[in-house]
Amino acid sequence: MSSQLPTPISYLLSDHFDTLVETPEAVVKLRHLVVELAARGVFGGADAKSVLLGTEAQFVMGQAPPGTECNTSGDGTIFVKAGEFGVLYPEICCWTTKPLKFAKKGDVLICVVGATVGKLNLAIDSAIGRSVAAIRPSERLDTRYLYYTLMPFTLRLRGASRGSAQGVIGKEELNAVKILLPTLAEQRRIVAKVEELLALCDELEARQTTAREHRTNLVRSTLDHLTTAQTEPEFRHHAAFVLQHSDLVLDSVSDLRQAILSLAVQGHLVPQNLSDAPISEILESIRAERMRLEKLDIIRREDLAEVDAPPFAIPKNWKWIRLGELTELITKGSSPKWQGVSYVSKDEGVLFITSENVGNYRLRKLDELKYVDKHFNEIEPRSILRHGDILMNLVGASIGRTAIYDLHDVANINQAVAIIRLTKSTPNICPVFLLHYLNSPSAIQIMMLSQVITAQPNISLTNAREFPIPLPPLAEQQRIVAKVDELLRWCDELAARLTAAQTTAEHLLDATLHQILDRAFAGQLVPQDPADEPAEKLLERIGSGRNNPSKPGKRK
Repeated sequence: MSSQLPTPISYLLSDHFDTLVETPEAVVKLRHLVVELAARGVFGGADAKSVLLGTEAQFVMGQAPPGTECNTSGDGTIFVKAGEFGVLYPEICCWTTKPLKFAKKGDVLICVVGATVGKLNLAIDSAIGRSVAAIRPSERLDTRYLYYTLMPFTLRLRGASRGSAQGVIGKEELNAVKILLPTLAEQRRIVAKVEELLALCDELEARQTTAREHRTNLVRSTLDHLTTAQTEPEFRHHAAFVLQHSDLVLDSVSDLRQAILSLAVQGHLVPQNLSDAPISEILESIRAERMRLEKLDIIRREDLAEVDAPPFAIPKNWKWIRLGELTELITKGSSPKWQGVSYVSKDEGVLFITSENVGNYRLRKLDELKYVDKHFNEIEPRSILRHGDILMNLVGASIGRTAIYDLHDVANINQAVAIIRLTKSTPNICPVFLLHYLNSPSAIQIMMLSQVITAQPNISLTNAREFPIPLPPLAEQQRIVAKVDELLRWCDELAARLTAAQTTAEHLLDATLHQILDRAFAGQLVPQDPADEPAEKLLERIGSGRNNPSKPGKRK
């Protein structure tokens, strides 16, 4: 059988092309479309008879040799398990001296159990484990044709098993798979068309990757210039560029948020006002309050050295101070296990906050809160939380994550969390400004440099008390907070725009793919018109210098 083969992807290379290819899953879905159309006979063989796979193939179900007979030193027969499945062929990294079941070149391998159930590979001569089966085609079935025509079945199988219990494929399921059986010559023409289209998908993906990398580098360079500007005109120039080209940062809203925080705590976000109360008055008031509390034996004396090596430059009317100078208390909790205290139900105990609950700015995982015996508060009275306390994670991967305790429940903390309790009787620091600073890249970088490197990185309480804080006048702190809140809301709007655009593109892509499949199933796809603009020309819309591959690209 011979016919003009339509190019279904050309239906996508139309007025919606740019929107479709920007969709993150576009290329993956295009690949799925190609093999689906091939399996339905759109590329040829539509009038071929449908047969059961079991009539045209044998199945070799794998069997694992004893673990003592396996090695990675190259001794014996190559041994393939599901974990060795590569992009197209298995990776060679395991051998066995007691092979039990074999695959051979010309078979198609399929994972038959586990998280990768349904994944396919072209076989090499090897032993195969229990998670793998070899499908050995008859002489009427081309190996690559079998590989591609099985893909829609296995993709649906993998989609159905995702998020559920491990899937299993047995001989019965494989026997029952229906495939079209054109002539061998037609099968090979279909394979050639499939690999031509998949190579175009590979090229499109490469161009998408290059475009994304270029965009990411441009955004990061712009934000870096913004946060490292040395002069006011230089800063205003880069800020204007970001505002004018906000579409560029849609993919990097998180980076933009971080840049805003860095600018805020370095004094670049709002202008300084010489009429603000000088920072010296604020510091004098803070120190007087600390002396009062020391005399009342509410807090202990802290001999903290001045910040003699500022981490970064700040405006002249700001001042570097130590965190301990702003606080009544910096301490941490304890492990209930260390104190012999048990976890109990909510009705029986007191709230217990761990590092898992401390997010950036606010508490998290409030539906997973823990409770301990109320006796724990008698053992650890200094680490009982108050509304408005600032919490900082001291240990592990979330080190430095800082939030405000905004609950009114009596609660305690564990040893991985510090309480930072500001002096309250003299309102000389805005807690939200401090939160912005502690959650900023500028502060996180300082934390990373000051942490104690052990088996598990940690910040000591001494490091926390001595942590350097860039302190503006109170009025400027409040202006900074207002501006940061405004800009972060703008970031939220940008993120919402990105999500909406992606959702629209995904819906458009899915609708277009379904339309193509419906038309293919109804036999309504028309042959290619020589007058149509070639797909290659349309691909040039998103790049230049196309290298037409002479071999099919790597399959994903």
